[in-house]
Amino acid sequence: MPGGESLHPEEKGTMAEEPQASEPRKRFLAVLLTLLAALGGLAIVSGRAISPEARLYLDSLRHKPGPTLRSAASTGPANAAAASFGATNWYFAHGYVQAGAVHTWLLLANPGSSAADAVITLHADNGDTRTASVNVPAASRYAYYANQSGISGDFSAAISSSLPLVAEESVFFANDAYTVPGVAAPASTWYLPEGFNGSPYSTTIHVYNPGSSTASLTFTFYGETPAGGGAAPTQTLTREVAAGASLHLPLAGNCTLAGGVSTRVQSSQPVVVQRVTYWPGANSGQGGHATSGSAVLASTWYLPLVSSVGGLPLDNWLLLLNPGDSTINLEATYLSAAGSAKASYQLAPRSRTTLWLAKEQQEGRAPAGAFAVTFSGDGQYAVESVAYDSHYYTGTATAGSPAAARQWYFAEGSMASPYTTYLALYNPGPAGALVRAALLPSDAGPAPSGWALLPGEAKVVQLSGSQSAGISLSSDEPIVAERVMTMSGYGLFAAIGLPGTQIAGRPLVYIPIAYGPVASGPTPTPTAVPVPVVTRTPVRPAGSTAFLLVQPIVGTANCGTTGLKGRITDAAGQPLAGMKVRVWADGWAGVLSLPSDAAGNWNVLIYNAPRDGTWYAAVSQDDGTLLSPIIAVPTWSDCRNGQQWQEIDWQQRSGQVPDYQLAWARRMTCIENCFNHNLFIDVTDADGNGLAGVTLRVSWDGGQVDVVTGNKLDVGPGRVEFAMYKGTYSVRVLSAGGAPVSSDVASGLTVDLPDDTTCTNGGNRTYHYSYHIVFRRSR
Repeated sequence: MPGGESLHPEEKGTMAEEPQASEPRKRFLAVLLTLLAALGGLAIVSGRAISPEARLYLDSLRHKPGPTLRSAASTGPANAAAASFGATNWYFAHGYVQAGAVHTWLLLANPGSSAADAVITLHADNGDTRTASVNVPAASRYAYYANQSGISGDFSAAISSSLPLVAEESVFFANDAYTVPGVAAPASTWYLPEGFNGSPYSTTIHVYNPGSSTASLTFTFYGETPAGGGAAPTQTLTREVAAGASLHLPLAGNCTLAGGVSTRVQSSQPVVVQRVTYWPGANSGQGGHATSGSAVLASTWYLPLVSSVGGLPLDNWLLLLNPGDSTINLEATYLSAAGSAKASYQLAPRSRTTLWLAKEQQEGRAPAGAFAVTFSGDGQYAVESVAYDSHYYTGTATAGSPAAARQWYFAEGSMASPYTTYLALYNPGPAGALVRAALLPSDAGPAPSGWALLPGEAKVVQLSGSQSAGISLSSDEPIVAERVMTMSGYGLFAAIGLPGTQIAGRPLVYIPIAYGPVASGPTPTPTAVPVPVVTRTPVRPAGSTAFLLVQPIVGTANCGTTGLKGRITDAAGQPLAGMKVRVWADGWAGVLSLPSDAAGNWNVLIYNAPRDGTWYAAVSQDDGTLLSPIIAVPTWSDCRNGQQWQEIDWQQRSGQVPDYQLAWARRMTCIENCFNHNLFIDVTDADGNGLAGVTLRVSWDGGQVDVVTGNKLDVGPGRVEFAMYKGTYSVRVLSAGGAPVSSDVASGLTVDLPDDTTCTNGGNRTYHYSYHIVFRRSR
């Protein structure tokens, strides 16, 4: 085992300084654990269920006597109950304790609302067993330090709890570490595409049998297809592992194949597997990584690719195992900022294939700067991926997911020196996604901002704070999430998250890993925009709160073009130059605007003609970090009674965020209004669910009145309507549940406007204008 001191986030200390660069040692190394391995083969599938987010839809009615704003129900009738996470049993095939040299931690995260009691049992190879009973508070985590248990050397671990938890294991040594998610259910077959048999690498396969009877094991090793042709070499050997015991099988001395080796483990009883690889590291220390293997094969795999994280350049390898008897024809679609490129491969039967990304790029099969790859084959196979630093002193193995999900959980994480924690977020779907993060416990650092992910986009974001914490992610569209951690000096370790469960649908596999921010591009030509769906305008969960809407959104008719424009100012109302706005739509990846000019003005041309559509917009950084709540605005193809350009003005927020934020206020078009003069006010929680029983105050010069949201049969909860007459009005939330609350103010809501002479239906005339206003409760 490796020696030397390395620190977990719960400890304090400093890391060794960076050594001089040595000759890179390029070897095939193991990586990747698919999430089905972590969940023991339980399929997590994509779909639009199990999300608590309710959406508020704006129905643009034509030629009707009055406007109707419809609140959609939530995406499923069993949202809250079905949005479960974790498991009550977790297993780890291997841990190691060596005083002053190797440190093993078991991390238990509890995203739930009630405290959980857990029992941790360690089974040492020498027969010693240690048990610890711990309490994991609600919305928090517990870090169990195995080195203080009294055992020494190799051990396996089993955890049982009174409520579902999320579990990970972290092993630290000099000068690296690795993290593996727990296995929730043992399986009888495991696939390990990566492994290396030969100096200077040491690879061991650990098998833990948690059952009550002896397990008969069959190991099948698969080599590479020879350069001169012919069948790839294979080898089979058998072993047994007693009930409650572990088997440690080093490739050296047992596997006759040299170099890159894939492994299949078959067992007569369900078991848990872990592969650990070490190699010489910095300062006479060790580099290492580990995976728990995959319990399934698939025909399609999606892998974002590591190029750098935190300024650390990384080298990427992709390992593919075809354990079947037939050749698999494989198409790889590599994605980059310049577009996509396709390459064809063949996976020979009963063999392993190794792809070195740098070589694929050099030989023209993969584009420079590739940040993702999709593999699609006509057979079933397994894929792993690994990344190393440029000196090959440190590396990381990460896991793949069989599907995207709306909730993701991590038990490990630290923002305390010498650690830095990143999230790699990937949106594989056709709709834009808003992602929010919470720390477990919440006081471990500032609440992270929300992040917008365009369709097919991935990004890496850094978490702020000064403590250790678990992480909970939620998204309004299915995504994939991975946590990446680095240590000062040397150290790199990553793991795919554990998802919230989803109801049945077509399973997919997504494997996101860190690769650096997505480069922004110029405003696209108008012809790049598809026809969007016009009738669905969801209230997205809040993104960030640095900017707020300063006045009602006002549209203008334009029979030549369609777009969004506006102005961005600081808290004192002075223009802010260099700011950008992200604009997108369901089914359209969207664009990041050019920087605002010296007057704070910005604009995005969407189409070179009038266009029906619902568009999302938010002030955003280049990497997609949102600086304002997401606003949804409609446009119409009718350039007489509809509007094609919407003006959105943001101002930098001063002071604290109130209990209720103004999501938007928008003057309605002639098509919607049809000669009315109303305020249509909706109040939602942070996820977009309508809230009944909330009191609002409507004020005007010389008067005010309090109104209460109800539960209307046609629109659902959270709606109240108020008829305006002459004058200018303002609205704020006054109280909820009888308790006073703070609130943004929607102001400038006036009906003292001249006739809209562009309208042919007379929908907007003097004293006959209406507004749609949405308040959203803050977290």
